[in-house]
Amino acid sequence: MFKNKKTVIFFTLIVVLSLVLTLGCSRNNSESQGNDQNNEPVEEPQKLTIEELYPLNVGDYWKYAGTGNEFAPFEQKVLYREDNRVQLQMVNPGTTLGMVYEFQEGQLVVVYSQEELYDEENILMRENTMESVILQEPIEVGTTWKTADNRTFEITDISATVETPAGKFTDCVEVVSTFEGYEAVNTMYYKPSLGLVKQVYEEGEFKVTQELEEFKVATYNE
Repeated sequence: MFKNKKTVIFFTLIVVLSLVLTLGCSRNNSESQGNDQNNEPVEEPQKLTIEELYPLNVGDYWKYAGTGNEFAPFEQKVLYREDNRVQLQMVNPGTTLGMVYEFQEGQLVVVYSQEELYDEENILMRENTMESVILQEPIEVGTTWKTADNRTFEITDISATVETPAGKFTDCVEVVSTFEGYEAVNTMYYKPSLGLVKQVYEEGEFKVTQELEEFKVATYNE
């Protein structure tokens, strides 16, 4: 069911280090008091927001190499953005897809998708036809959510290292999605300030891998 062109097209569709500081108690009260005086308050690091993980600014561009399926390679570009809505153009060997993402409260949601959209028509204000959450805060291990199409997403790592044709990326956020009733597993890796750098779709012996090959992203300076 998940091996046709539409699935691969749709399938072609942040990072926080939690520091736990434990202050050991001293053997006597005087040592404890001394330690208390010398220890400065430790500020907890701020958690990443979705927009920091996947900025999606107009003009941002990503090109992905793909293996395992003829439709796996694709290019993606941000065409328009207004307030919290973003329009992307996604091109693979089979079609050109127009998609509208919406930054909602603590979520990044795909709200509209149209195949065979070969020009750069502005479709930002099209009525929402779907609601598929692809990222959700807090960006920390264990965050889980479900979508209307019976998929479950979970953030499983926030410090993954990923090697791609575009380079080696550290401190990536790993998100795993599973499909209720099927063996399919989709694993996505996001680099903060850059966005999606790799994803792997597996269903039994069937495997599709997509890796970042080229990019031009205004917010990424590393």
